[in-house]
Amino acid sequence: MGLGIFGFDSKAAYIAEAHRRRRRKRQRAEEAVTKLRRLALMLLARDARREKEANRHRPRVAFEDFSDPLDDREFRRRFRVNKDLFATILDKIGDDIGVDEKMACVSSGSSTTPSWRLAMTLRMLAGGDPSGVADMAHVSDKTVWPIVHDTTKAISAHFRLQTLDVRDASKLEALEREFSARSGGVMRGCVGAIDGMAVCIRKPLPAESSYSPLTFFNRKGFFALNLQAVCDARKRLIYFSLKTPGSTHDSTAFEVLARRGPPRVDQGKLSPHRRHHVLELLAGDIRGRRFGGVDVCEVVEGIGVF
Repeated sequence: MGLGIFGFDSKAAYIAEAHRRRRRKRQRAEEAVTKLRRLALMLLARDARREKEANRHRPRVAFEDFSDPLDDREFRRRFRVNKDLFATILDKIGDDIGVDEKMACVSSGSSTTPSWRLAMTLRMLAGGDPSGVADMAHVSDKTVWPIVHDTTKAISAHFRLQTLDVRDASKLEALEREFSARSGGVMRGCVGAIDGMAVCIRKPLPAESSYSPLTFFNRKGFFALNLQAVCDARKRLIYFSLKTPGSTHDSTAFEVLARRGPPRVDQGKLSPHRRHHVLELLAGDIRGRRFGGVDVCEVVEGIGVF
């Protein structure tokens, strides 16, 4: 009697053996995947225990011990406010940014005080990175953004922006005098400095905006809102607009700001020969310079009538 197909008595036996081998191979693959999953879970659990243990034993430093050695210049450089203004803001929002002491002690051994929460937020707003802010405050990286979000909400609730009223001639004249004084008489008739920036956001849902979600995707490669902001000669914000998606050109966003925001001031007169205007600060076209002993900006191009 012959051996048949590949040593098997019949084709049916050959097919049955092939099926058994495939089942064994599949079972071995499933067992390997299961082992890898178990190993991954063990590693995640180990990392979580280590992070929790490190967080529990992370040394907490009182904010006063951190800030007292800093002089006013260094404090302002880090947080963009002086110590007196920091204390004023903290008095206003301190109760709103407190935490549950008992829960904080259970999770990390101690709580993050309102002083540290405000300091972390101001440092992030001043250009800090989350890792550096976390190291400064002795907290974990993942706690930085929730603290920043809560604190900025509290600041927005207690401090309302006093926007520019272009119909008030006395305010316009005061703004013009400040620009003229700080520039040694070089900037005449200027009542504000404007610039735009792209504020990064997640991709919006169609139901969240009247614009198409794709209009928020800008040339820099991320979804954003086009922010137009105006400041006075002392770098204080006097008006802003977030009415346009990230793909909008600055010139169009500026027109939207003027059309939907305060009235245009190109008809207002500071003198019979001058109009009020807003100085347009173009990114990449600004260089530091000194006029009359003070630091101002040299604008290579761009005077925009507002």
